Amino acid sequence: MTSNELAFEFAVYYREVQNCIDRKCYWSLLHMLLVIPDICGSLEDPAEQSGDRYIRWCRENMPRHHRTQPGDRYQMRNAVLHEGTSLSDNFKTTQAAKQTRYRCFSFVDPESFSAPIHQTANDADDIFNIDVAELANDTRQAMQTWFDRLQHDALRMAAVERNLPKLVRAKPKVAPVDAMDAKGNVVTIEYRGFTTSSS
Repeated sequence: MTSNELAFEFAVYYREVQNCIDRKCYWSLLHMLLVIPDICGSLEDPAEQSGDRYIRWCRENMPRHHRTQPGDRYQMRNAVLHEGTSLSDNFKTTQAAKQTRYRCFSFVDPESFSAPIHQTANDADDIFNIDVAELANDTRQAMQTWFDRLQHDALRMAAVERNLPKLVRAKPKVAPVDAMDAKGNVVTIEYRGFTTSSS
């Protein structure tokens, strides 16, 4: 499977990320971006513990930055997706790789800052700023890195190809619904639309 074919398989995610950017739905965008490493890691190895695969996938694929470690990304994911907060919680793990030095994450609305603020911290170095549009660029770059890396790793590619059928896709759907016509007869009407589904 080529890098382009892998990207096509993620069309639902690419489209939704772009829709969020176009509509300036940055909080929704953040949720999409934070879940992508989980999805990609799961395609490689669904049996691997989710925290471990999240850390591994970020370490192997996310762009490197001296202020951002995989543990920071893991803590962001846990805070936002699992608790609806931006406060980190290092106390839930004793593994240093899953911890962050930051007390809080500040997810910056890209429309409200005229200066680059992505991956900067306050003077106390305990509040970490993330520009959500820049995080989208980082995540797209990470996915391309992953697609390209899979081209040279036959075992992981085989696992991804085996698990890809479970990934959701947008596809046409026909839904037959029984209804009564004007004479009281039962008729079946086919409704057509689109669904996002793995089946």
